[in-house]
Amino acid sequence: QINADKQYGLLNEPWYLAMNPTGAIPTIDDDGFVLWESNAIVAYLARRYAPDRLFGGSEQTFARSLQWMMWTNYSLEPAMSALINHLERLPVEKRSAQVVEEHRKVMVEKMTLLEGQFARSRYLAGDEFSIADIPPAIAIHRFEHCNLERPRMPRLEEWLARLGER
Repeated sequence: QINADKQYGLLNEPWYLAMNPTGAIPTIDDDGFVLWESNAIVAYLARRYAPDRLFGGSEQTFARSLQWMMWTNYSLEPAMSALINHLERLPVEKRSAQVVEEHRKVMVEKMTLLEGQFARSRYLAGDEFSIADIPPAIAIHRFEHCNLERPRMPRLEEWLARLGER
């Protein structure tokens, strides 16, 4: 393991860019197989090392998991990035309460969609934990740490508690 982020540097070093031309994290080297992009890494590790535990060995569950992972990238992560920027990362004078409120509403809307999904299944891709649950849980966990207002969502909260027990 090598620490590489804005704090440690290394992301623009030629050796790192040779592995990951985007200069972003994460990147893994699994016995000579180099892969970057967190959801691609999660899917690869699940298929290679734990297909039965992380998607029940089912190609349909794997595909449904990818569906939720991609949804997270396009529906949750942009809103979370904006929130983190305007709550923490940007200089205070560049932060916008209006941007925070707009993206808070987006997150609540998307979390409401998840609340509805949990009326149909215990986890996102079915009744068992899978890789589908990892990326959205991370985004929602980040949202919870922002301490922004949201309505109570009992099914989503139960899902988060089940994940926390893991």
